[in-house]
Amino acid sequence: MKNKKRILIIDDDVSIRLLLKELLQKMNYEVDLCEDVVRMFGSIQFNIKPDLIILDVMMELMDGFEIYTQLRNISGYENIPVIFLTALASDKFKKKALELGAAAYIEKPFNIPELLDIINKCLNKNV
Repeated sequence: MKNKKRILIIDDDVSIRLLLKELLQKMNYEVDLCEDVVRMFGSIQFNIKPDLIILDVMMELMDGFEIYTQLRNISGYENIPVIFLTALASDKFKKKALELGAAAYIEKPFNIPELLDIINKCLNKNV
């Protein structure tokens, strides 16, 4: 039996985290949630190895671009696809995310079928 794909959601909005968790679990993905970036970097969160990260840009202690850059410097996290999911509707920020190497930049409110399609494409790229 093939292992379930694992997705880490990093977002300080509890409603987004829970909505995504419910949707993704229904699609048979394992889902880990993180709201506290400081705890994430200093804790057990890195004992998990997600296949995909969904990352908010606007968060309280550290923005998503800073988190993305730090994740890329952690052994084992360098090549994990990252989807930015954000309320920042700006071509400037979208360009920055894609130049950093993000798999996608999706603005909130998001289209659920479109988001799920992008997630599936990211996770099945190397299958």
